[in-house]
Amino acid sequence: MVIKDANGYVKQSGLVNVRHVCTVAIGNTQAESMEAYKKLIVENGIISGEIVSDKKTDVTVNEIEKLVIDGNSWFYFLCSDGNYYRVSVAENPSALFIREGDTITITYTETDLEGMRNIVEWTKTVPAAPEAQE
Repeated sequence: MVIKDANGYVKQSGLVNVRHVCTVAIGNTQAESMEAYKKLIVENGIISGEIVSDKKTDVTVNEIEKLVIDGNSWFYFLCSDGNYYRVSVAENPSALFIREGDTITITYTETDLEGMRNIVEWTKTVPAAPEAQE
């Protein structure tokens, strides 16, 4: 869930376990909420074992789609590996600076949809400087 102020601005993100409604995780970003939630469900014995950590990959952005879902702006990036990566602009406003053709390093989580991944964080990959010729 998203926690908004009186003006409709996103202030925090939260997760509630529907089977164990007292298991609630809140963070300043969706990524912080998810990390807190993962810890809670293990600590409370809801699941056992290890939580699969986020994955990281380097990709080039081929196309960008911008959608508004329930009043929130989302960017969907079709990347060179054939997957879509999505991010809420409210959760990660720096996504506004990603352009087609950019090579970026993405930390992501898998979704239930084949070929769709959620961006946790990203950085622009800086190309290596060309070697000087003599």
